[in-house]
Amino acid sequence: MWFGIGLFVFLALLIVGMAGNIRYFIDPFGFVMVLLPSVMFGMAIATPGGFLRAMALPFRRTAELAEAAQAMVVWGVFGQLCMAMGILGFLVGAVLLLQNASQPSELGPALGVAALTMFYGALLQLISLAARRLLQRISEG
Repeated sequence: MWFGIGLFVFLALLIVGMAGNIRYFIDPFGFVMVLLPSVMFGMAIATPGGFLRAMALPFRRTAELAEAAQAMVVWGVFGQLCMAMGILGFLVGAVLLLQNASQPSELGPALGVAALTMFYGALLQLISLAARRLLQRISEG
């Protein structure tokens, strides 16, 4: 329960920190570029049902030790993959930026792809780190 509340407060503060310009931080393509491969590779290390249970585990109050240990692995891989996909998206944006260097009007969208995919990767990795720490406390007893 506290994980969900903390996550909500974190996202609310993040939105408030954006000073009402949240539309500048929304890029569905960049978010899908980070999230979809991370989820797919995460499902590859566990069954789809096991992956979904592991992702939901930080929001529950209790868990068995083996289940918490498996969820820690899943969350760890998920966080690393999100950051890796964010870096990959940054590189795609950098390539677009360099391809359009002679056209100043095309630089903004390319820089947006680069920055936002890295932002999404880092944000999802922060959430993953918090979830892993919570699961570590659960598994320690």
